[in-house]
Amino acid sequence: MGAERPTTERVLDMSAVAGPLDRIRVLVRAHLAILLRYQKRNVTLLTELRAISARHRGEVLALRDTYERFVRSTFEKTPKLPA
Repeated sequence: MGAERPTTERVLDMSAVAGPLDRIRVLVRAHLAILLRYQKRNVTLLTELRAISARHRGEVLALRDTYERFVRSTFEKTPKLPA
């Protein structure tokens, strides 16, 4: 897929963020910023994944899986708030 793509995981140094809720705030802001900055690429990822060639689809799915693990781990590290 060519040049290294920006991802939230690469853009953020989450170790510099103090609390778990702050980590989620930073993650959400970065996620939205990347979605908005790379709109054409993300439309394809979100709605037209089947249109990508098999070779590139595998690369995209691998990147998506890595990102999903990063996001899940961020949320899993956040304690549940009282209702």
